[in-house]
Amino acid sequence: MAQRLIVGLQRGADWEKTKQGIVQHGATCLRDPSPEQPDVAVITVDDDKDAEAVLAKVRRTDGVRYAERDAMRWTS
Repeated sequence: MAQRLIVGLQRGADWEKTKQGIVQHGATCLRDPSPEQPDVAVITVDDDKDAEAVLAKVRRTDGVRYAERDAMRWTS
């Protein structure tokens, strides 16, 4: 099962560009920002990757305001 991370976006961030950076760091986008939550995305990190290392890189990605583990932690 993949580990879920919540990503908060900076106001005015270009989501497609930010998404490309997130994917380059080894994550997969599970849910793009929605009209109801335009500044929040949900990403996953596969178990074969170091989630802490990916999380640290995602936090430094242009357009990311914050990134943290989802309280639910896992997804199927």
